[in-house]
Parts: sequence; C-alpha cells; structure tokens
Amino acid sequence: MSVANPYERDNYTYSYIPGGNNAPQVGVDDDPVNADNPDAKDRFVLRDEHQDTISKVYYAHNSAVPLLAPPPQDWKGCVYARWASTAKPFEWDEGAARPYDLNVDQSNAADVEDGIVMNYGPKNLDWVGWMPMGEEGEPQAGNNRCDLSRLTELGHECTPCLDSGIHRLSTSKADAVSVVQGLEAIGSVYTNIPQGLTWAWRVLSDAEPFTEGSSVSAKYSGYERDRALVLLTDGANTTRAGDAYNRGMNEQYERNERLLEVAGKIKDEDILIYTVQFANGSGSLASLMKNTATKPDAPFYNYAPSSDDLKASFRAVANNLSTLRLAK
Repeated sequence: MSVANPYERDNYTYSYIPGGNNAPQVGVDDDPVNADNPDAKDRFVLRDEHQDTISKVYYAHNSAVPLLAPPPQDWKGCVYARWASTAKPFEWDEGAARPYDLNVDQSNAADVEDGIVMNYGPKNLDWVGWMPMGEEGEPQAGNNRCDLSRLTELGHECTPCLDSGIHRLSTSKADAVSVVQGLEAIGSVYTNIPQGLTWAWRVLSDAEPFTEGSSVSAKYSGYERDRALVLLTDGANTTRAGDAYNRGMNEQYERNERLLEVAGKIKDEDILIYTVQFANGSGSLASLMKNTATKPDAPFYNYAPSSDDLKASFRAVANNLSTLRLAK
C-alpha cells in the first residue's frame, strides 16, 4: 500500500522568508499548489525520482536505515534527521516577529517521533524511512548536489557525513571501548545537540532502524527495565547551512528549544538522561544541560572543566547506574 511522501517542497516552506532570495513570487494568501501560477506549481513538483507516494523503501549495503529514495550505487553516505514542516504552505503572519509559525513546525515535525510513523501530523506525513543526505562524496564545493538544498532551492552544500557511525547496543565492553577509542576530535565549531540526542534515543528504542532494545526486553521478560543515556558536549548549539534541519530553526535559541522538546519526549518514556558539560563554562549552556537532564543536579547534571573532572563525572554516572536493578 502506498503512503504519502513527506519529502515534498511544501513541507519545507519554513525556508521561504518573505522578500528573501528564494521567496516565491506569489501572494501570501495564494495557495501555490492550487494557484493558477505555473511558476508556483513548478516550485512544488517533486524533484527527479521523488514521487508523491511511496510504495517501498530502499536499503544500502552498509545501512540499516530504510531510505525513501534509491541511493547511488555502492552508497556509503548518511541520512538527514527526519524533519519537515507540517504548516500549510506560506502560512505566516506578516505582522508577527517571525515569518512562520515556528511552534507549529516544531511540535509537528517528525524528528521527535520514534520508529515507523504512519499518518503523522495534520498533513498526514508518512515517515516510513529517511532521506539520503546526497550524492557520494558530498559535499562537493560548487556542485550543489545536496538533495535537501536543491529541494528548498538554496545554493549551499550539505554538511559532511560524520566520520564515525552509530554503534549498536551491545553487551561487549571491549567493543564499546574500541569504538570510543576510535573517536577523533576535529577542528570544527559546529554542534548539533538535538540531532545527536535524537539518534541516541533511537538506539535505545525497540523501533527501526535500531531494534536491539527489544532483544534486551525479551531476555528479561516480566521485569521492569531501566534505560539511560549520557549526553556529553563541550559546546553550545550551533547551526550550519546544509545541516539536517536545512535552515529550519537556524537560531541558537530555536535549537535549544528543540533539544528540550526532544529531551522531554525521552523522559516521558522514563529514559534517564545524564548530561556532562565538558570544558565549556558557559552559564547558559549549564542551564540548558540541567534542563535537559533527568534532574538538574549531580549525578544527572555534571560540570567537568578538566579531564580529571570528566573521569569523575563518568564515575558518578556509573555509580548511580549500578544502583539500578531489575525488579518484578
């Protein structure tokens, strides 16, 4: 059975700023989908192979993530966060401080929904998978091969895929240590905290694309299980053109609001959140991390200005976790 494809231009209207370079040349009161304006209609035609409905998903050889469109052959790329506006096209108030209703977009976008989502939101977006980030080797300076950039008619490249992927849940300490030791800091000033927290949540869940949590559940059937994650950051939320939100929520305070909303969803599932603020002594970051954590004090919130403090913070988290027991 076919489902609606959320990857349509009218689901990304938050990128259209009145008077901006990519603003449609139609009136605010016009509906571009139905308007008698060929330019407006062309703007909302799905690009290339992207259909208005989806009858199947695709898998690349190296990815467990279901994809909404066929990736290039031998694709080794990454995927976007599942984000789309669910507000109506051009639904903004010109007299308001902002040109679109951010609260509508934030509360209805699919990145805060875990697992397979059918008939989602007021526009009935069907999130049965993710979208490939772009062509192999993206970003390619000057080529603008970034799918989401072209979708929203913005002339910038995708941000690079991460060098390290997600390690699935495992009972092997040696595997976990090996993964951590393989991580390498690079000279970048970009920190997308809500996206990282969202993927951590997905790893802990029972739903696709990571289902290892369900095997843990089955092993201890009849017991109540505790789930926990640790969020470590040395920076404040920042934005970059071509990232997964593609200029949606492009102000730091908007990303902070998104982080708190994601954290709220996680805590609603009784998942414990420990936060560690490393090196960065910002009071605003401390406030954000305290509000993100299960509780605003140790061992759930930890400030670690040095490497020794960082080790002590993780010991405190481990000690707190060790007190958790399976119980009937």
